[in-house]
Amino acid sequence: MNRRHALCGATWRDGIPRLLRLLLCVCIATGAVGCRGGVRKPHPVPGVTAAQIVEAHNARVRSLDRLWARTSVQVTSKNEKGRRLRDQGDGHLQIVQPSSVLLSLGKLGQTQLYLGSNDQIYWWIDLMDSNDKIALVGRHSLVTSEKAGLLGVPVPPRDLIHLLGITTLPEQVAQQDITWDADARAGLETPTDSGSRRLWFDVSSMEPVAVELMDAHGRVVLTARLERYAPVNVVGDATLKPRAPEQANITYSDDGTRVKISLYAAENRPIRPTAFDFERLVKGLGVDTLYDLDAPSAITQQP
Repeated sequence: MNRRHALCGATWRDGIPRLLRLLLCVCIATGAVGCRGGVRKPHPVPGVTAAQIVEAHNARVRSLDRLWARTSVQVTSKNEKGRRLRDQGDGHLQIVQPSSVLLSLGKLGQTQLYLGSNDQIYWWIDLMDSNDKIALVGRHSLVTSEKAGLLGVPVPPRDLIHLLGITTLPEQVAQQDITWDADARAGLETPTDSGSRRLWFDVSSMEPVAVELMDAHGRVVLTARLERYAPVNVVGDATLKPRAPEQANITYSDDGTRVKISLYAAENRPIRPTAFDFERLVKGLGVDTLYDLDAPSAITQQP
């Protein structure tokens, strides 16, 4: 078998370059946020309420409904023999909430990888082999953890937007009891497409310092630790300066892989809808083979 004739199994997974698989795993720290060994008692901050956190958070992210940034992704991992491996990709991140995202990555000015979604579908495009350009596509309404796993992602791709801490919290979260950790950080939880997310807030700034994504069984599958908050320029309104993290430090629990995502020159600015037009991307990039994840036996050869 080869990747033109199969979508699942070790042959497909093993054929994906390591950087491609790991960049998709914008991923996770094992166990509870803030755990430093041993059992530490929660440290609540008197007078802080969930309503205050929700109000401050939503006021900030309301001006982050769009986000454009240059990005650098560094991956540190180990191979089967325990040898440390490092790789890096540079590109751009474009987001129009709630569902549209496009992460493009490459090296030396050559974009080779695209992870994206819009309101209906999600996709992955791999141009690393110029003689065998491939694309995978699936529908949000039919996504499963198994299908996401074919991309190397443990959750539906549009849930990955939550990891930057820029999505709003539903108003009903204001009625929750806060979960406190030993470092006086406040945790609030809300449902996602595939399970739930928990944001951990520094209550002095009311900004999330970590975001956990859980599956339907409550198991933490992704965590992003957010650092270096900085003002984001809002094109068309110089009075607005919402803050967003410039760096997310991530650890993949399965094998200890570490991922550092850095954002540069982030702006809330108009983004063309064509950035999230999958059919236009496939045609413009000259994709050779299209895999439909919702019909694994159906493979479309592009003209």
